[in-house]
Amino acid sequence: MNGWGEFTSSIAALVVLAALGCATAVPEAGCSTQPGSRTSAPLMWRVDEPVNGGVLYLFGSIHFDIEGASQFPDEVEAAYARSDELVVEIDVSDAARAELTAKMGERGRFETPTKLADVLSPRTLERLQEYLKERELPFSLVEGMKPWYITNVLVVMELREGGYEAEHGVDLQFIRRSDGKPLVEIESADEQLDLLDRLPLRIQEGMLWDALDQSREFDRATDQLIDAWRHGDERTLRELVFRPIGEGADFELFYEAIFFGRNETMTQRLAELTRDGNTRFVVLGVGHMLGPRRDGNTRFVVLGVGHMLGPRGIPSLLCDRGFEVRRVSGGDRASTAN
Repeated sequence: MNGWGEFTSSIAALVVLAALGCATAVPEAGCSTQPGSRTSAPLMWRVDEPVNGGVLYLFGSIHFDIEGASQFPDEVEAAYARSDELVVEIDVSDAARAELTAKMGERGRFETPTKLADVLSPRTLERLQEYLKERELPFSLVEGMKPWYITNVLVVMELREGGYEAEHGVDLQFIRRSDGKPLVEIESADEQLDLLDRLPLRIQEGMLWDALDQSREFDRATDQLIDAWRHGDERTLRELVFRPIGEGADFELFYEAIFFGRNETMTQRLAELTRDGNTRFVVLGVGHMLGPRRDGNTRFVVLGVGHMLGPRGIPSLLCDRGFEVRRVSGGDRASTAN
């Protein structure tokens, strides 16, 4: 295996870990959104802002896939074609890759003289050493890394073994084919890395232990996630992504940081984007400037599908704010409650 020094997909990789947890109740829908027709296709919602007439197409993505596997239905292609801008979590284009890699490598390492052995329990440290030995990798590769960073690299390596690559992720596919559409980041790499870096060490260690313990199951979990994504199977996606909720306070803290808190922030920023009828500037993410603009812009928004699900997902949160929200793709094998 290789890839220890290459860009990894940060928070995106942790969704696979969530899919390996213990089953729990599926979160029910919050604000009542219009279900639309059922289609065997990835989930997408149309969101209409009631005052300025701005439109958002919210397309739930996956950040890993196999080359040539993703085929987008006509309704998704049509929504993208009529959109004025492409909105993503962060820019993961080829041009931005070197900077992202450098930032993650810098933020994911301890300041001298702290080392991994100073913060991990003997049990986890021993399990990590066994994992590396099985793969003929020296411990020196990781001894200066923080647990969250090792977890991300480990998950991405295992996914690559199964043929899944961030190179073929849905967000990157749309970025590469943007054809001159303005690209808007709704977050920044620094914001995502801050979230991971602020997780208590006990939670970081728990993430690492789960990754080591379940490393042989990543293919199964990823296959389930991608199959549910391709068919727009909303209920199964909710079951997979939110399985560990309710298993303890640490899981709740993890989901608050990685999913729900971010959903609130992204919802606020998306709402601001739809209200850009006045001549003004809005600064988002790492500093993309938007405006001045006309009323009624249409935006194609590609965010991880986990951010779209349940009562604290972005479609429901926008519905709670008074937006008209209608699912226009997906739901073939799922409950259409949300």
